[in-house]
Amino acid sequence: MEKLRNGPERLPIHRIPMQAQTNLTSRITPIPRNRTLSLGSCNYSPSQKSMGDLDYTLPTYIKEIHHMKLSTTIYLSKPKDRHPYPSYPEKIEKWQAEETAFKKYWNIISELVVQEASIIACTHNLTGTIIIKSNFDKDKQALEPDVLIPLITPNKQKLILGTIRGGDQQQLPPLSITASEVPGYNEFGYQMGRSLFDRLRRSQFPFTLVSEQHRMHPRLSRFPSEFTYNGRMTNDPVVHSVSVGPELSGMELIGIDVTDGKAVVNGKTRSRSNIANVTVVMELVEFLISRDALKGRTSAIITTYADQRKEYVRSLKKLSERLSIAWKDMIKIATVDSMQGHEVDLAILDWVVDSGAKSHLGFASDNRRTNVALTRARACLIVVANGAILNNDRLSERKPTHLHPEVLAHWNSLFLNGLVVDVRAGLMTSNADGQGEL
Repeated sequence: MEKLRNGPERLPIHRIPMQAQTNLTSRITPIPRNRTLSLGSCNYSPSQKSMGDLDYTLPTYIKEIHHMKLSTTIYLSKPKDRHPYPSYPEKIEKWQAEETAFKKYWNIISELVVQEASIIACTHNLTGTIIIKSNFDKDKQALEPDVLIPLITPNKQKLILGTIRGGDQQQLPPLSITASEVPGYNEFGYQMGRSLFDRLRRSQFPFTLVSEQHRMHPRLSRFPSEFTYNGRMTNDPVVHSVSVGPELSGMELIGIDVTDGKAVVNGKTRSRSNIANVTVVMELVEFLISRDALKGRTSAIITTYADQRKEYVRSLKKLSERLSIAWKDMIKIATVDSMQGHEVDLAILDWVVDSGAKSHLGFASDNRRTNVALTRARACLIVVANGAILNNDRLSERKPTHLHPEVLAHWNSLFLNGLVVDVRAGLMTSNADGQGEL
């Protein structure tokens, strides 16, 4: 209180719960009139026990926030559990309690973070209750109704004089089921699949081309620049210092040809999986861990199919337990679509498929998805595939209005440059000391 009496002309105490404010101000001894105490509040309501406790002041509030942060961190560090089967009511109750607590804590912490921020970067759907002060990123992947949300819902939308839209036409577009339905029951389905960014470009609105990339090692950016961006994507000088580390020096870009890999199609979902690829990649991951190649670096296994992701999660859990490494410290597993807008130092990209035929490539036949996949890694990209995907004449087809499948063109580039290593999943072994043999 002595500091409060002799402190600055204006002392703000803000963003604390109303109960904490009440208890705090009730203990403040008379303050000279030339001192101003500014109070603000947040929507966080402490527990009933704390509400009735006169000792509930700022220190107690901080302790509760730390507890929420710890609980949230623990929840996010574990693989997400699916909803238990109805035959296990005890497990369902525990699962629901954990989910409810996480959502509550997450919302409280998120609100505190937002209140302290000068610039908010978020998806359009989250802008309904906040004032947008940032430029929009990944606008190319936003549906037009989504784009309108931040323009009409903020409390001070009249202060918004304009927006800066940004995006990449060579990456994934908005997800609109009705836009690709066959037959098309929604007459506006095709229009729903077009972003405002794309519509403005087609209407000849002025734009600025940002052609300098600041992410990838020059060896990784060369192919996307030539194939996708017609050589217009240049490297900022900073990327020349991007390093994969001594453990993988000279291996910034490499292909692994799993010659006995076979893709299996899920009859219900049409998703695909390839156990041989998983076997090889798990051996590779264990090898990288044993050499400390992943230590201090962000890394991810990226795949085109959800079924393959499930196989990786299952196998990585076993590896995590066997090596006694916490799940949160293991390599990340993600689909290509979920990685758009993200980057990692080292990426292992699994194409899953074993044939380059159009009907076999599936998701990978979309060059925009392939472009996203090939541009996620900063320092090292390891591509896993079956070399048989080139056993066709698709790269020699003459289609003036269409590019060749990028997944095939990239693998062919690796092959022609001597960057492909042949392996067989059936021959993968481990040494007695547990360190992989590649």
